[in-house]
Amino acid sequence: MIERGGDPELIIADRHKSRLQVYDLNEHCKRAITSDRIVTPSALAEHQGRLYIAELQGGIVVLDERDRYVHTIPPRATLRDAGWPNLAVDGRIERPELRRDQLNSPHAIAVGPDGSIYVAEWVQGGRVTRLVPRPE
Repeated sequence: MIERGGDPELIIADRHKSRLQVYDLNEHCKRAITSDRIVTPSALAEHQGRLYIAELQGGIVVLDERDRYVHTIPPRATLRDAGWPNLAVDGRIERPELRRDQLNSPHAIAVGPDGSIYVAEWVQGGRVTRLVPRPE
């Protein structure tokens, strides 16, 4: 449950239909959030009115308090190797090489009180990354 705009809302990541579904606490659908940037939503977190969406295929999509696109952190990878999110090698599944500047498969997300974003990735052996906000 997230409070955005003063009213509590239940926001569901609907990966199958590439959207978010927003319900009130009486189980009434209020709206669907769609965008060409929301493709494989996996998990959600809210911080100071912004909604952070873990995109399983590589990025964190950020929406403002009115559900408008702000940006993607870091930019989504465009290429997928065989066996993704892992790597298929000679019939085996192995952990892929993970770049520090790019997320491979964000599956869970949380935002700390200081605005740091914590991302757990769905990859062999797992990986948790902390993205620290830039000072303003």
